[in-house]
Amino acid sequence: MKSVNQYPIWVGLFGRRVVVAGGGAVAERKIKRLRSVGADITVVSPTLTPGLKSLARRGRINWRRRAYRKGDLSDAVLAFAATDNPDVNRRIAREAASGRIWVNVATDPFISTFHLPALFSQGEIQIAISTGGKSPALAAHLKKELSSAIDPAHGVLLLLLGEVRSFLKRSMKDQKTRSELLHTLVSCRDSNLLGLIRKALLLPESKRDWKMVNDRVRRMIGDSRFSYAGEEAGDVPNREKRRVKKGREGGSNREEEDDIEEG
Repeated sequence: MKSVNQYPIWVGLFGRRVVVAGGGAVAERKIKRLRSVGADITVVSPTLTPGLKSLARRGRINWRRRAYRKGDLSDAVLAFAATDNPDVNRRIAREAASGRIWVNVATDPFISTFHLPALFSQGEIQIAISTGGKSPALAAHLKKELSSAIDPAHGVLLLLLGEVRSFLKRSMKDQKTRSELLHTLVSCRDSNLLGLIRKALLLPESKRDWKMVNDRVRRMIGDSRFSYAGEEAGDVPNREKRRVKKGREGGSNREEEDDIEEG
């Protein structure tokens, strides 16, 4: 099996047109992820899964209730050939190539121009795993192992570090010093910010106090003006809060979506 090195990128699809040919379970998985990033989705298929029908009824996706036709990729930035007919999928791939449109072909990863990795998210942290389409089972296994090391505290740490970085950019001119401070803050051994955040998250939201976190950051950056308000200021999305609560109750902290590597 020939191996081809691929260049991993994150693509902004908010408001951009994406065409999905096919209305089955595979298409639904792809559409779920596309909706999470705000893509403008058009689905071309005579039939849809119950979940996709519900989205179409509510105007969340555009549904062309028929088989794929030449020209359906017009103005699309990405295309997904996810029908159960390999010949149709190959025809879509050829049209995408002629229109210089990136295409993912569910039935033939070797004619796809991009692939979907296994994805795990915790807040705004995303970990993607790819085996080049050779073993989705291994990608799923690695995802399970790696995701167990990332909990909701890491998502909050990311928000905190983002605020610290912005604060230092405003208050400190020397870029090298800023970089050294931020790397020190990230080190759990040196700062123990993760431990302090975990302690805060164990408490009910109404009783959460970020004083210890703020004191630690202020001491490490040498500036008493910094202040992090935490979730009470609306920094953590509601979905993240639900996962924190689920974790406190003994459930899993992992992303609810079971994103698997696909060709």
